[in-house]
Amino acid sequence: MCLDNGVHLRRHLKALQNLFPQILLLCKASGLVKAGVTALDGTKVKADASLGRNKTYEQLSREEKRLKKKVKALFAQAEKTDRGEDRLYGNRRGDELPEDLSTAEKRLARIKEAKRYLEEEARKKAAALKRTAG
Repeated sequence: MCLDNGVHLRRHLKALQNLFPQILLLCKASGLVKAGVTALDGTKVKADASLGRNKTYEQLSREEKRLKKKVKALFAQAEKTDRGEDRLYGNRRGDELPEDLSTAEKRLARIKEAKRYLEEEARKKAAALKRTAG
């Protein structure tokens, strides 16, 4: 989870750790993700649901604490990975163009080179067809 070489992640780690479990719980509650058991309000719904699968407020609170702990571990691992990647790659993002394509001038030269190659291949093919036809 590299965001701006981990700077963004490190700067906002506390807030993200508190926000992420809330997002997961909201997604779970809204049906966007399947993350275990979802509690319903008192609305009558025809279903084969077990009463034992319903959760109390305390159980949901424990689940929230468990999720927060898991998220904290995930963010710690992400930060560790980011630091390792920073040591390996420095400030590079990982999606940089190769050196021979790094500037507009170099890209234009490569395009011209490719066009010359394709034109030469087309000339060779046309000459070969002319020899076999003639």
